[in-house]
Amino acid sequence: MRSLSELEEARELTENLVPLLDFVDGKLWAAEPVRDVPPERLLAEWRGMGTDTALVIGEKGGFPRSLLGQAPEGLALYAGLLPKTEMANLPAGTGAIVDFWEVVPRKT
Repeated sequence: MRSLSELEEARELTENLVPLLDFVDGKLWAAEPVRDVPPERLLAEWRGMGTDTALVIGEKGGFPRSLLGQAPEGLALYAGLLPKTEMANLPAGTGAIVDFWEVVPRKT
């Protein structure tokens, strides 16, 4: 997103949206107007717009883990990509996306 208004514009076309907070080296990767908003506030604003699902992802798991416990009421928050071994450490009500090859045995 280049601005927060883009989500509102997209919602005029469909209600099937899942916004993504993408982190690189622990920092939000987004256009400046979006990057300047604290991630927990972005989640709250998206929930206020009626969004019920969001995704937080980071290269090599590099996103603020505190976000997982700060999801607004009614917002299903999914973390990705996590190693399968970290799934047990997620706060209640938080889902995860793991590498496909971690959950499906490779047969070559």
